[in-house]
Amino acid sequence: MAQLPKTQQLTIFETVATSRSINAAARVLGLPQSTLSRSIKELEETLNCQLFVRGGAGVTLTPAGQCFQRYASSIVKELHQAIEETACLNGKSVHTVSFAVPSCVSRSILNSAMTRLMQSVPQCRMNVEVVPFTTSLERVERGILDFAVGYARENVSFAGFTVEPLMRCPCAVACSIGHSLQNATTLAELAHANWVINEEFEIWQKEQPEAFRFQPSYTVRSQGYFLTNQMVGKNGFLALLSSVQLRRHRDHLTMIPLRGFQASTDYVLAYPKNRPRTPLTERLIAYLHQEADNYDWNVWEIEEGSPDTPFRSQMRDMGPQ
Repeated sequence: MAQLPKTQQLTIFETVATSRSINAAARVLGLPQSTLSRSIKELEETLNCQLFVRGGAGVTLTPAGQCFQRYASSIVKELHQAIEETACLNGKSVHTVSFAVPSCVSRSILNSAMTRLMQSVPQCRMNVEVVPFTTSLERVERGILDFAVGYARENVSFAGFTVEPLMRCPCAVACSIGHSLQNATTLAELAHANWVINEEFEIWQKEQPEAFRFQPSYTVRSQGYFLTNQMVGKNGFLALLSSVQLRRHRDHLTMIPLRGFQASTDYVLAYPKNRPRTPLTERLIAYLHQEADNYDWNVWEIEEGSPDTPFRSQMRDMGPQ
């Protein structure tokens, strides 16, 4: 029977592989560098292959190391989950769920879903990241995250993932209030304006050939919610914004009334096919689906006193106009 790696060796390997530095991994784990070096050497002897290439800038994974990391990450993650769930049976565990969402979700249904989870499972922890979907999928695949939400896009590989539709959010072209193009009614009038090229725009551009005829004076590419709003609100740029973004900033942004314009973004939830979901993850995913089904994505206006209202003054915190 083949000798199996020790649990500590897997933990050390994953930490070194993630940080790409034995020194940095030693600081994270609170262990001497000599302990990490010895553990990696013993692991390589057990597997009979080299896992890392040492260099002046740190360490990099060999092809064998890259292959082993895919499994080691999942093993370490599932082992921690098994310990938590086993301890939970004795009432001594604090559950943890780690996931990533885009800004549209974090500013709409996420708070309600998390509140419901905390009420139903008081002893729980949640690690939330707001990162690009490709990044979050890589972290899910490596076992760092339990699931991720993001745009349904053709150029995103979902091999190895189970994918569930979550919601469809409408979008509109927006500008600052008082912009010279505020009352434009055709896309042709906007062709030479300054544009923020965000992910919503890129998705719409693939679906609408007329978007390729745009010749903007200036463009700024951004996947960031804050930068997009700043460029539109302060610098006179146009952008394709979701209904969530627009209604939260209706004190300084407005929808341009384009005739016949329709755009929307589909969001999906993805988790690994080959890794079981914990009961806590299952419950949070169910809450997200319920909140998405009950949320009115097609509302563009808000009433004073609604949960969205406090965000309407965010631009005032961005500095002088």
